[in-house]
Parts: sequence; structure tokens; C-alpha cells
Amino acid sequence: MSDNLSLIIILGAILYLIIKNKDTLKKLTVIQNIGVAISFLVIIGAGAAFTFMASNWLAVNVENMIIRILLAVPIIIVLLSVTLAVYFAAINKITNGAFAKGRKEEK
Repeated sequence: MSDNLSLIIILGAILYLIIKNKDTLKKLTVIQNIGVAISFLVIIGAGAAFTFMASNWLAVNVENMIIRILLAVPIIIVLLSVTLAVYFAAINKITNGAFAKGRKEEK
């Protein structure tokens, strides 16, 4: 059941991002749209894999649950920060800054 819920949440988030950035996506070429989609999927996969490996390493090497949680939180924050930085750098390069311009205008 939780797998289905996770899948629904992920699909909903992707749909929301597509609808939110509909105008920007229309301005991009087909190749740029494919590049954005592939980058998104690769970063999601890499982030999930790194998080999985880090959590397995903690489970094997740290017995105390409280210490494991205290170590897991900063590790996850660092992993998310790195993957987001790589993703935004890739997206800006692929789209020639189209998404960065949209983000600056929203502020």
C-alpha cells in the first residue's frame, strides 16, 4: 500500500511541476524538453540510490537508533543539497537559463 501511495505522490508532484512550468516548457525545443526529463529522472534515481546506500551503511554500522537518526538527517540534507545543485546546474545548461529566469521573476 505504501508503495502505491509513494508512486501516486511522485506522479502528482511531476504533474504539478509540468503544469506549473507549462509556459516555460513550451518555449523550449523538443531536445531541451527531453534533456530536462532525462536529467530529472537521473537525479531522482541517483538521489534515491545514494539515500538507500547511506541508510544501509548506517543500519549496518550504527546499532543505536537515536544516533542512527541523528546521523541520517544531516546525511539526507547533504545528499538533497548536492543532488539539487547538480540538477539546477544541468537544467540551466540544457535550457540556457530558461528556468532560472522564471524563478527570478517569481521572487
